[in-house]
Amino acid sequence: TGTLLASAWLAAILLIAVAFDIVVPLPVIMRAAALVLVVLPASAILVFGGLRPMLAPPSYAHVARAMEAALGGMHNRLVTCLDLSQRPATRALFSPAFCRQLADETVQRLVPFVPAMILDRRLMFRAGGAATVAGALLVLLLAFFPDRALTALHRIGMPLADLPPASSVSYRVEPGTTRMLRGDDFTAAVTVTRGHPDDLR
Repeated sequence: TGTLLASAWLAAILLIAVAFDIVVPLPVIMRAAALVLVVLPASAILVFGGLRPMLAPPSYAHVARAMEAALGGMHNRLVTCLDLSQRPATRALFSPAFCRQLADETVQRLVPFVPAMILDRRLMFRAGGAATVAGALLVLLLAFFPDRALTALHRIGMPLADLPPASSVSYRVEPGTTRMLRGDDFTAAVTVTRGHPDDLR
């Protein structure tokens, strides 16, 4: 679930930032803010919602309560069994017949349980749907406007770099990168390779 939420957030913020940068080129501070909004929340969701549960598993009592909530009608039988198994002094207060009956009833009620029952399917479906929709829209944006969308992605990924926004006009400047002595005259030739110069106005 945490991975799906992080993917949904990442795709949604990227989609919004790229679309805005295509329509109205974003300044440096806005591109930096977009990068922060992409990286920090997505990383936090991934760490606390995805990696932390795997690295720090929940306690037995927490798992037992989740199982009882998924099954229904348990009336804390599983939690009580755990308490009695972990506290011998407390178990001594009850008769052996009571403990056996409690264990037998708990085992019978756990028969239909499967691990998938404790998953929050509604949240998973919502996160997966949001990630799919945002990802599909981002892919469509890249498919229909490849040059502009890729340029916008580069500008957002490197907000401090001197990257101009995409334009419908391309040109080549000659002699390009060269070395000259200070004070020498030089001639620059500009060749339009795509579009029309009037579109720059």
